[in-house]
Amino acid sequence: MNDTLMLFGVFVPLALAVASCLYAVNAYRGKGPLLSSIYLGLSKDEKADFDKGREYKRISALYFCLTVVFVITACYSYFQISWIAYALAVAAVLTILYGLTSHKRAQTYILGKHGYEESTRVWTYSKFSYDLKPPSSGNKRKK
Repeated sequence: MNDTLMLFGVFVPLALAVASCLYAVNAYRGKGPLLSSIYLGLSKDEKADFDKGREYKRISALYFCLTVVFVITACYSYFQISWIAYALAVAAVLTILYGLTSHKRAQTYILGKHGYEESTRVWTYSKFSYDLKPPSSGNKRKK
């Protein structure tokens, strides 16, 4: 195995696995920065009411899944066994699905908690111009 493959195929994924595992452990304990697009998108008033513990648990599970993906990537790069590639594909797809579904659940929980109206469609179809237009009402706060 040449040095370049060893460096980029094994050591870089292992370094990313260690970094994501450390962040997952700290996030599970509720320490460190909260690297979440939901939290970063909130206003200061909404951040004061925000349940950080729930979001820390969600983010720690996601980063642990990323740790598993990085470890499987390093194993595949080192051993070059075909079934590890299938395991990597399954782990990557499951991580993406978990990330998308948990983000949607958390976003729905936060929007409902802060009094936003739920719109049934994010985009509406205009039958005259045949293109997508954003809804006119959108998500506005209830008064």
